[in-house]
Parts: sequence; structure tokens; C-alpha cells
Amino acid sequence: MLVGFLEYPRDFFMAGAAIAPALGVISAHFAGRNPLLIQLIVSLPALFIILTNLVFPWLCRLMKTRTLALTGLALYVLSGSGAFFVYNIWMLLEFRAMMGVSVGMIMPLSTGLLAYYFPTQTIILIDNQLVTAFVVQIWFRKKGVYLVTNRTMD
Repeated sequence: MLVGFLEYPRDFFMAGAAIAPALGVISAHFAGRNPLLIQLIVSLPALFIILTNLVFPWLCRLMKTRTLALTGLALYVLSGSGAFFVYNIWMLLEFRAMMGVSVGMIMPLSTGLLAYYFPTQTIILIDNQLVTAFVVQIWFRKKGVYLVTNRTMD
């Protein structure tokens, strides 16, 4: 079950970009702050993903795979929900850095555990299903936007 759950974090690379639409509201809230700090809210997770991936082999020797996966998932939940409760830009940046560390722990495991536990044909089947679901999701989003914007209000 843990291996199946770890397939979802492949989309966690969006950890930095998912907050981008809210940057206008965030920059209005932190109006007196340096604009570079606001931009770091998006780019800081990517930096920490890279740094965590550099020490990931050491972490694998230090912890068991299950412990590493559960620690990464716990950090992800804590950093994602904890950022909601802070009003300080520095604390927000700390939670975003923690999100980068958690994604850096989960991403290599999501593909590595699949390769370890499943044969190649099963992995190809899972990847094809994920791509199909992604394409269908994009089609429904575009169709939904079309239906909402071109609907007449009678």
C-alpha cells in the first residue's frame, strides 16, 4: 500500500509552482517586504529539493526506506499545513524550505520503490495510466473553462 501511495508524489514537483497564483495576494499582505523574499516563496522549495537529493544517498544509508518515506510524508503534511498559520515572511520561507526537503525525500522513493517492487511491464502500465489520467484531466479542464466562459445566462 505504501508503494502505491508513493506513486502520487511524482506530481509533487509542483510544490513550488502550486503557490504561484496566490503570489499577488501574498505580496499585498507583505507589502513592506523585499520583493525578492516574495519570489523566494516559489523558488525556495526547488533549491531545497536539489540540496536534499544531494544528501539522499547518505539518508538512505542512515534510515530504512519506510522510515524515510514516512518522515518525508510527515514533513510534507506539516510544512504544507503549517504555512497556513504563519504571518511572518521568514516563518513562511522556513515552511517552504521544509516542503522542499520533504519533496526531496519523497520524489526519489516514488520511482525507486516502483522499480524495486514491480516488474517492468507493470511499471509501464502504471505510467500509461497516469499519462492517460493526466490528459483526460487537461481535456476536462479546458472543456470546463470553455463551458463556463461561453455559456449564456438566460
